[in-house]
Amino acid sequence: MEAEDWFVSDGDGVIGPISMELVARGVASEKVPLGAFVRRADWTDWQRVGDVAELHDGETSGLHRSTLASALETIATAPTVGEAALYLLSSAVAHVACEGGLVHLLDQNGDALRTSCAHGPSAADVLGAVVWREDLAVSAVERGEIPDEWARGMTCARLRALGVSTADVIVVPIRAGGATIGMLEIGGRTDGRPYSAGDVTFVERLACSIKR
Repeated sequence: MEAEDWFVSDGDGVIGPISMELVARGVASEKVPLGAFVRRADWTDWQRVGDVAELHDGETSGLHRSTLASALETIATAPTVGEAALYLLSSAVAHVACEGGLVHLLDQNGDALRTSCAHGPSAADVLGAVVWREDLAVSAVERGEIPDEWARGMTCARLRALGVSTADVIVVPIRAGGATIGMLEIGGRTDGRPYSAGDVTFVERLACSIKR
């Protein structure tokens, strides 16, 4: 028996041992009600699911880890880079609860990026837009640098054209096979809070999971 093994009880029976991620996924899908009881293998007492924060809250929670694992698998197994980019954008927007974002992928010539996916009020207006590799945001992410104020200004201009607010933004490279193949830009958290370091890390991991 491992200390990280979990057991779930509805009062009539016990399920387990199972992983915390599986319990958290059950909580998220409401298959495991908050009134059910759980016990980790190294606990002496049962606790209500609703009282165990690590199952359903926070950046280190089982739910967070389950969400990340599921998103990574979906992106990595997408049949085309275009579909993977769609999953990447939708997963990033859903996780950080933002107003929208953009995915730009290298075109066939490799001298520019094109906006291949967009989520926001004016998505139809920005799809297919050209973003040259000399763009300061593109240059920064290709060099592995954090975009400075000028580079973020270019990202903000694109997000405003999408109809998304830019009080805070995340800009990360999209990598596949060790090469940078594009850039992801998101902005406008719906709750108005700044993005956390955990948000940035989550999005960065998503953006490096595309397979070519």
